[in-house]
Amino acid sequence: MRDRKSAGHACERWAFPVLVLFILLGDGIPLTALALPVILLFQVLLTLGLGFMLCSANVYFRDVHLFVNVATLLGWYLTPVFYQARAVPDGFDWVLQINPMAQLLTAYRAVLFDGRLPDARSFLILATACVAIFFVGLSIYRRKSPLFVDEL
Repeated sequence: MRDRKSAGHACERWAFPVLVLFILLGDGIPLTALALPVILLFQVLLTLGLGFMLCSANVYFRDVHLFVNVATLLGWYLTPVFYQARAVPDGFDWVLQINPMAQLLTAYRAVLFDGRLPDARSFLILATACVAIFFVGLSIYRRKSPLFVDEL
């Protein structure tokens, strides 16, 4: 509980100074920044859906954390965090298209760095994938959660 409070406090503490820096050092905040809460909502849905799936699996399979470690490491390389999506060779661009995190990062970059709204087709695919992952994870969790007590 304390970690969540301290993380929230850090966000609150640094959000306003960063906002002031954007205004003072740049051209202000672009109007497209209004899309950030929508992108963040889809990120939360994706994270919650994956969390529901993984916590349900962890009750039955104790080595889920090992899978998460490998998947996270692999995700760093399959998601354009430190490189642009344009840098991926043509034969491998399908990996970025099916990766929801790559779509999220592309949407964030479009809004924050390019000052434009994300591509409508990509954003629709992202929204559909995030909502689907959330509802699949939620249904798995709701179906399996009554059995957690017996397994633990």
